[in-house]
Amino acid sequence: MNFSAIPITIVFIWLCYVPLSWCADEHVYGAKWEPLDGKILHGAGQDPASFFEYGKALSPNRPLLYMEYLNLAADDENTLSEKLKSYSSGDPFLIPQIGISFSSIETQVIEGLKDPLIRKIALCLKGTQSPVFIRPGYEFNGSWNNYEPRAFIRAYQKIVDIFRQEKADNAAFVWCFAADGEEDFMSYYPGDAYADWWGIDLFSADHLFEDKTVSFLDAAHQHRKPVMIGESTPRETGTLNGSGSWDQWFKPYFQFIRSHPQIKAFCYINWNWPYWADLYQTDWHHWGDARIQMNQDVLSAYREEMNRPCYLHASKREVILDQLNR
Repeated sequence: MNFSAIPITIVFIWLCYVPLSWCADEHVYGAKWEPLDGKILHGAGQDPASFFEYGKALSPNRPLLYMEYLNLAADDENTLSEKLKSYSSGDPFLIPQIGISFSSIETQVIEGLKDPLIRKIALCLKGTQSPVFIRPGYEFNGSWNNYEPRAFIRAYQKIVDIFRQEKADNAAFVWCFAADGEEDFMSYYPGDAYADWWGIDLFSADHLFEDKTVSFLDAAHQHRKPVMIGESTPRETGTLNGSGSWDQWFKPYFQFIRSHPQIKAFCYINWNWPYWADLYQTDWHHWGDARIQMNQDVLSAYREEMNRPCYLHASKREVILDQLNR
C-alpha cells in the first residue's frame, strides 16, 4: 500500500482507533506493587528455616517475597509481630506475602467481633513501611475452607475496609483461588475495588493445563488484574528424581509462568512434606520432598531458570521500590 497517498487526517483518525495493545503492553495493569518492565516477583516459603535454605541454595538470586500465615480464629497481633521479626534483620530487603484465614468465623468478622484484631494487624503491617501482599480468605473455593460465597465476600471486604480506615496503604490485596477447589470463582468475587491482584495456588502438574486455570487467568486479564501464584509445590513429584522431577513438574511450571504475561509473581514452597505431615498430623506424606537443594540436577536447572532476566529477586530496598508500581 502506498501510505504517502493517504491523507494525513485519515491516518490520524486511524491511529486514534488502533487497539491499545498495538501501542502499549496490554498486560501492564497499573496495580499496586505490580513489577515494571515485565518482571516476575520471586517468592518462597513457608517457614523461616526453609525460606533461608532455599535462598542460600540460589544465592545470589534469593527470593524477594516470603510467605507467612495468620488465622483470625487463633492468632493475635503478637503472633504476626514475631513472624515478621524472623525475616526483618539484615540485608537484602524482603516483602511479606501473608495469607489470612477466617474459615469458620466469617460471621464473627462480618459482625465486627474481629475488628480490634484486624485493626492491630493493619497497624503492625503499616508500621513496616514496606510493600505487603495480603491474601484474605486464601483458597476461597476449597472445600476444606467451606466458605459460603456471600459471607466470604462480606468478610473479605470488611478486612480490606479496616486496612483502608487505618491508612495501611502499603498493603496490596490478593484474591486467591485454589486449583484444587471448585471451578466456580466469580461467585466469590469481592469486586475490582477490593482486589489489587488475583491469585492462584497450584500443586499438581495437571493444574497447569486445566480449563479452570485457563479460565481464571483469562478472567484476570479481562479484569485488568495481575496474577500471583500464591502457593506452589511439586506435589507427588518432589525433587529427588532429578531430571525426571524437573521434566515432570518444574519445566512445565516455569514454561506456564513465562507463557502467561499476566502472571507477575510466584511463590514456591520449599518443604519436605512428609516431615511437616508428621508435625501437623496431616495427609501430606505422599507429597514428597520438594526441597530444591536436595538434588543437584534440580538445583542446577532451577538456578539456570532464576538467572533469566524476567525474575525480580531480593535486593536493596531502593532498587526494589524503583521496580514496582506504587
